[in-house]
Amino acid sequence: MHRILFPLFTALLILPVVVLSENTILLEMDINQNLDVTGYSLSVLDGQTPSHGSGSMAVELHDSSGNPLYSVGFQPSFSILADSPEILNETVSLVVLPYREDAAYINVYGNGSLR
Repeated sequence: MHRILFPLFTALLILPVVVLSENTILLEMDINQNLDVTGYSLSVLDGQTPSHGSGSMAVELHDSSGNPLYSVGFQPSFSILADSPEILNETVSLVVLPYREDAAYINVYGNGSLR
């Protein structure tokens, strides 16, 4: 089970960023073939469009009461397309979420289970 706490307050103290309503959050995740999140980082972006999609994994942004604020699906890719294709044991997936003042945490799901 992997719940990502939303350390936006800390990130804003470190990054020289002015938070405006059009800001977004970039969630970068290391994911293994079992669809487990093995590492992650969060960054504040300016002027990016939030991700939209579907797939075997999903990210949900929640407020402190547990109410969902935003949800998006995605499909991690473990293949490198080349002359001799390779299958990776781990991959990196990027998801852009809308910036929300009331956001408290992020849940990541793989095949319907909390990761």
